[in-house]
Amino acid sequence: AVPGHPFVAESTGPEIARQAAERGIPVQVIEGLSFLEPAFTALRIDPLPQITILDALDLVSGYHPMFPPDAPALVAQLYSP
Repeated sequence: AVPGHPFVAESTGPEIARQAAERGIPVQVIEGLSFLEPAFTALRIDPLPQITILDALDLVSGYHPMFPPDAPALVAQLYSP
């Protein structure tokens, strides 16, 4: 089990599903609310038509994708070790 949605910003959920499929083990995914919905509510924004979601770990490693400066951007995975 992981907090939130098992396929949103999580590597564990997809890996469990992949390994289970390889072994023929059925998996039932029970969705939870991801961090995205509460963030959109707190920011009072509609993510459509365009939002850029960035991983802070990618930014720290030097990956800086281009995205429209007039559109919303959300940086995920911010934490302190």
